[in-house]
Formats: sequence, structure tokens, C-alpha cells
Amino acid sequence: MAVQDKRVPAEISSVSAGDMGLKIGVKYGKEKERMGFIPIIGWATVGNYQAAGTHAFTPVIKGPDNIPMLASKETVKGFAGVFPANAIVDDLFAADPDERPV
Repeated sequence: MAVQDKRVPAEISSVSAGDMGLKIGVKYGKEKERMGFIPIIGWATVGNYQAAGTHAFTPVIKGPDNIPMLASKETVKGFAGVFPANAIVDDLFAADPDERPV
């Protein structure tokens, strides 16, 4: 039996361009020992954000095949949050969430 994707499609009401000085952090690798950043290309307002597993105002990134996609824990494997554009890799591994830049 095939596993069905149970994610609810996001109801996007508006999209704005620009990164607002932010980027998303991603942890990857077998043990999530590698890390990096993905630039934000815009922001979307999501009407059904709770059902879609995201936030009301969600970053948009270039996904596979350069197709824009929402960036959240539900859509990006290893999503580690939103960081300032000048964040460094060490910021991804701050032990205490209060030490994270955003």
C-alpha cells in the first residue's frame, strides 16, 4: 500500500518579494552534522497556516527545479529556522534557543 501525503495545501493570499535581511538555516547529513543556509526570495501570507503546518507569514525559497516553495519544518528537511543575513554556521548550533540570533 502506498503512503499518501497528508499535508494540506497552503492557501496563499499574497506574496511579497525580498528577504527582509533574513535567510533560513538547514541541517543535513546522516547525523544532521552538516549545515548551511538557503536564501529567502520572498514571503507569503498563508490563510490556513495551522492546517498547512507553517506560519501565517512564511518565507519562500527556490525549491527543486527552481520552483518557489514555502520554507517550514513541514516542507524543508532539516529546517532550523530563520536567521539574519549575516548569521554564521555556528549560529545554527547554539545550544540555548535564547542564544540564537532570531
